Amino acid sequence: METIEFNQLIEKVKKENPMIFCLESDCKANITKIEMIENYYGIVLPKSYKEFLMQYGGGYFAYTIVYSADDESPYYLISNVDKQFSKNRKYLPVFDFETGDLAGFKIEDGVCEDSILIYDHEEDKISDTGLDFYTTLVKYGLKLSNM
Repeated sequence: METIEFNQLIEKVKKENPMIFCLESDCKANITKIEMIENYYGIVLPKSYKEFLMQYGGGYFAYTIVYSADDESPYYLISNVDKQFSKNRKYLPVFDFETGDLAGFKIEDGVCEDSILIYDHEEDKISDTGLDFYTTLVKYGLKLSNM
């Protein structure tokens, strides 16, 4: 899903069901804060995630939590994702489903791919969803599976 299509869908959903966006989001990111995250993990984040952080900020987003670049937030990515966990698994979680399961990006040669993997904490296993960042937000954050 492209950024423009995602933003249009968000505006439509906000008009139809504004209550799912009533929880306060984290502060919007700027390029400096995003670069701090990239430098900390030694990676390049996908364009879609960077755009999302600059547009929406992260934290609570409808029915899910998206780790943010807001270092004052309990959902700050660096405070929630252990660097060694990420490095060992070549995986950077950015969604918290508040069930113990996480979703995030596969890391290949220091670059996060835009396809989303899910970490199952009970099985300690990572599996591919076949979804990109925005489509994952639509499915899990907005709970729209018909996209």
